[in-house]
Amino acid sequence: MNCPLFLSDIFYNISWISLLVAIGGAGQMIGLPLFISTFGGETGIYFVYVFCSFLFIPVFSAVLAFDYCNSRVTRDHLMRFDWNFVWMGLSDALNGFLIVYSSALGRTSGPLQSILAQFGIPFSMLFSYLIVRGWRYSRYEFIAAGIVLLGIMISLIPNLSSLVKDGIGEQNFIYPLLFVIGGIPGVLMNIVQHNVFTKYPDINIAQLLLWESVVQFIAALSLFWVDFTIPCFGTSASIDEFMVNMRNGIECFFFMGEGRCYASFPIGVLFAIAYCMSYYFGSLVIREASANSNVVINSITAPITVILWFVIPPMTAWAGAPPYTPIDIVSALCGLPFIFLGSVMYHYYETQTIKYTNQSNDAKDDPFIVYNSHDSVQINLV
Repeated sequence: MNCPLFLSDIFYNISWISLLVAIGGAGQMIGLPLFISTFGGETGIYFVYVFCSFLFIPVFSAVLAFDYCNSRVTRDHLMRFDWNFVWMGLSDALNGFLIVYSSALGRTSGPLQSILAQFGIPFSMLFSYLIVRGWRYSRYEFIAAGIVLLGIMISLIPNLSSLVKDGIGEQNFIYPLLFVIGGIPGVLMNIVQHNVFTKYPDINIAQLLLWESVVQFIAALSLFWVDFTIPCFGTSASIDEFMVNMRNGIECFFFMGEGRCYASFPIGVLFAIAYCMSYYFGSLVIREASANSNVVINSITAPITVILWFVIPPMTAWAGAPPYTPIDIVSALCGLPFIFLGSVMYHYYETQTIKYTNQSNDAKDDPFIVYNSHDSVQINLV
């Protein structure tokens, strides 16, 4: 007996990739605060930002070399270049820069970060509609996205309660605003990446991410001056303090520091693996589905992270985070089914919209479609 289209299309083509995206995303969200905690406050946030930008280069270089040695990518493919690679790298660098600096030193509280991060779903759908020529949605895709957002809000009930009870505090509103704005370049990077897959269906993902990572790292290096020249934004008071922070970070990472530095390298490596998993398999989701599907699937990592923090209290204490309560875990568990259901529905109805518009020249006549067509998708950037 053949599996129904709904099951075969979802659970055999995309689910395993989505699972790896969720694992990588959860590892990334847990690994970053653990990694930062190993430095004991002896390095600036810029070192962490540059480290995160650099770590992709050796990983994706190794993957690309492996693919080349196994004839999975040709010499001609290695010589391929597109300006979209540059736009991806610049967008990723700006995304990381704004997110890291707007969340550093408690500038945007943890509960507020979790809530503001969910702007990624409406941003992705909005910019796909505005930038990608011919990209439209069915009403069921809107419903599915709404179910995902509902699940996220359920899982964030403790965070919302905390904000209502304690208020946002004395923090400058500009940092939460920059945190939200910082998500826009990340969304644009995914949309541009979708365009690359449309333009080059056979492109090697490691090659694409290596190009993007090199540009991102160069852009990150060029922003070093911000850390000690812009008052109230940078985290170093002078260039001398900046250099001390960088030296402390390097020494700690390579076992030459004190305190928790013995754990900096192994935790950093594990964090790098999870981070690269999130990017690599997220790119597979974008290639097989869309940028919107990727951001919807990534939303499941937030409640998974809460569950892991809750069940491993020593890890939470190591990261310096307050202990999670039974209310946190109940909210996360209640929100997960909605996020999972919405993610599956979104991918299914997105696929159905594409199939319908490929078979019809006028989707407006069908009540299933609110807007027409994913057909002939192109991005008007380059």
